[in-house]
Amino acid sequence: NERGSLDVVAQVKSSGGRVRSGLVLVPFGWVGARTKDMKTVNALTNDQATDFGGGVAFYDTMVQVEKI
Repeated sequence: NERGSLDVVAQVKSSGGRVRSGLVLVPFGWVGARTKDMKTVNALTNDQATDFGGGVAFYDTMVQVEKI
């Protein structure tokens, strides 16, 4: 989408209640070396300051998942 892109190998599985349906989880410590283009999940984050605290919304990013 317009925020950025990231090509990764994904696993789709039942989370057993650990992750809400419709969400994507990228574990802490996940590195760009596992991607084709050395990007990290930060390529998908919005770089605008939040309205509360003036920081970046690191933990909330809209994604679009497609099979390639």
